[in-house]
Amino acid sequence: MPGHILDPSTMKALVDLSEQSGGKLLPAMVEAFLDDECPSGVEQLRLAAAAGDRPAIARAAHKLRGSCATFGALRLTQVCTDLESEAKAGALTNPAELLDRLNAELTDVAAELTRYRAPRG
Repeated sequence: MPGHILDPSTMKALVDLSEQSGGKLLPAMVEAFLDDECPSGVEQLRLAAAAGDRPAIARAAHKLRGSCATFGALRLTQVCTDLESEAKAGALTNPAELLDRLNAELTDVAAELTRYRAPRG
């Protein structure tokens, strides 16, 4: 779904599941993703890229990819897949370029997911 930041069918399934469990599941998932998983994953990728540690890049990208796929963040998932594949193949010549793509996609995903966050008050 090239026009969607988050896959609508994935998000509908998550909304439905959350509603069946009292409405708190999805906001908690979004909060964990935005406040913990993404910042930690991006920092792990940044540090691994700075050190030229391809195995660590692949591990961090794989972990972040799973979290992104949970929300149907297809383009962000693809960037993580590219990072992981290129790192494993030894073909990652410009990790900064992929990290820039990752950050751009992550900004869009975060903006979309914010709608599903619990109200702060």
